[in-house]
Amino acid sequence: MEKRLFLAVALSLIVVFVFQTFWGPKPKDFAFAPFSQEQSSLDDAPSINTQAKAFSQPIISDSDQLQGSEDAISHSGLKLTFSTLGAKVSNAELTKFAYSFPLYDILAVDSFNTKFFTVSSKNQNSIEYKIDWDDWVVYKTFKIVDNFNVIGSLKIRNTAGSKRQFPYKVAAAIFDSSRLDKNINGTDRTLLEYLILESKKSYRKNNLSNFSEKWDFSKQDVDVSFLGLRDRYFAMILQPQTSLRNFNITALNSDRLALGFSLNDFDFLPDQTKTYDFNIYLGPQKLDLLNKAGKDFQKILVFSDWAWLDAISKLIYWLLGATYSLIPVWGLCIILVSLVVYGAMFPLTMKSLLSMRKMQAIQPKIKQVQEKFKNNPEKVNQEILALYKQHGVNPLGGCLPMILQMPIFVGLYQVLWRSFYFRGESFLWMKDLSQPDHLFKLPFEIPFLGSYFNLLPIVMVFIMMFQQKMSNQNMDVSPEQAAQQKMMATVFPVMIGFIFYNFSSGLNVYFVVFYLLSAITQWHISRSSMASLLAK
Repeated sequence: MEKRLFLAVALSLIVVFVFQTFWGPKPKDFAFAPFSQEQSSLDDAPSINTQAKAFSQPIISDSDQLQGSEDAISHSGLKLTFSTLGAKVSNAELTKFAYSFPLYDILAVDSFNTKFFTVSSKNQNSIEYKIDWDDWVVYKTFKIVDNFNVIGSLKIRNTAGSKRQFPYKVAAAIFDSSRLDKNINGTDRTLLEYLILESKKSYRKNNLSNFSEKWDFSKQDVDVSFLGLRDRYFAMILQPQTSLRNFNITALNSDRLALGFSLNDFDFLPDQTKTYDFNIYLGPQKLDLLNKAGKDFQKILVFSDWAWLDAISKLIYWLLGATYSLIPVWGLCIILVSLVVYGAMFPLTMKSLLSMRKMQAIQPKIKQVQEKFKNNPEKVNQEILALYKQHGVNPLGGCLPMILQMPIFVGLYQVLWRSFYFRGESFLWMKDLSQPDHLFKLPFEIPFLGSYFNLLPIVMVFIMMFQQKMSNQNMDVSPEQAAQQKMMATVFPVMIGFIFYNFSSGLNVYFVVFYLLSAITQWHISRSSMASLLAK
């Protein structure tokens, strides 16, 4: 039976691969880099009300009606649009992916952000702005280089005739929730988060929305490595190239949150100039790109707050990337990884299923004991334990193996849900593995499910019903219990299908394959006689 199953699966994969190669979409370019073993310990940032705002006035003024002229630079799929008002980044767009970051500015300088800068130099991929105000000359320079990197620079000169301090705060970036796609679902919104990485620990807070003073948070005398923002697939990371000893999180209004800092060496002698350089990444959360972009940038790619679960997720992430280097079709990679994971967990699965079947096999004997010693509960327990021992049955044997498998399921869920690998990738009729499979559009809308017919979750429901039906076969139960089992055999799969209906098709491909393999295993066990099971 196992050989026939292996040949059937192998033949099916060959047919799908030929179809995908000749009639399916062409694979996109991909460079795979193995996962670095260095882990990041992340703690939720506490909500602390600071005594004063991090910025002396809002970096963005909603009431400000002034608008500056715009300039743009671009290189390697990244386009930055600037306004002369504040020399602010008004839009950061990844043209290759049709994605704009929900950011209002990068390297915003407090108070200068409502002043007009002039363009002192510009070419296709770099621009420099200048302003002379309040006895300060400030230059802001941005240059886009390869791999979605931007070299940012602040050059500040004191033109006064005396020693003085540069008193203004700087915002690494300003997150603007009003710029989010209105169609983004609530689950994806929970993935919006900032991450501050310093030498001793990290500060991360997700579900960025509806800001107020309770979000304000600051730290002094810390060695900041980088300040970052990320969503489901993309990330903005700003890393100072000189020592940065503080950071602050400031709610500017209900929509905007600033990740800021103060310049450390802010004492300026007369006519002294200081330059502060920053390495900025604006791109996908792909491990190979993050490793190239800057030191520790890969630490923004986290799948779970729990280090052990994050390690499992990243192992699966690595396995998917390694599989793609051999078979460059992401849909097939998901199927192959599901086969590998199912094979690795097969001993636990078999142990669980065999334990449940053995429990079914001895149910008549347990009923006899309960009837015989119905007036002696202690004797009933002793006899049942003796039956368990005689037939090698573990009462927890059906549950424990499934519990041990849960970290694998959760890790796979996280990777398949938020991995950039699958964004925009097609497979068979699925146009985007990061979205529901959308076989066709319905002429009406179903409440809570939408207006598309998604095939994969429906297939999964029928597979689960078949599996439940086989699981309940030959069970010696009362008519009431039989009716309950029959109802659950329908209700539970339908409930799972309802939950999974709008999940990404990549995730549903995995679970359809998993439940199909489980059903085949269940069918194989159901064909075995009770005597042979009890003999194992």
